[in-house]
Amino acid sequence: MHREEKEDAGADTITNGFNLDLVPLLAANEVVLVKLDLRDPAGEIISENFYWLAAKSASYRRLNGLPVVFLSLTAKSFASKNIRVQVELQNTGNVVSLANKLTR
Repeated sequence: MHREEKEDAGADTITNGFNLDLVPLLAANEVVLVKLDLRDPAGEIISENFYWLAAKSASYRRLNGLPVVFLSLTAKSFASKNIRVQVELQNTGNVVSLANKLTR
């Protein structure tokens, strides 16, 4: 499902958006992933949000059944006043990879 709507919203204001009817999707799948992008007038993304919504708490367990995904990682470090590391994760497979976490 894809839905797009344009709203004018001033700075520091609240603007109501549209309602997503997820009931049919939740009934069929139990878990729904929703991606919300906020764009400026030029169409550039200024905020991205990703939500995992479930019909009931136990439905989140279905995410444990997702296939294993192997990611490739490259890292570059930059020495300056502060040490900075740029990391790129790439999913070269055809299965989605969710909630990846980098730790040291």
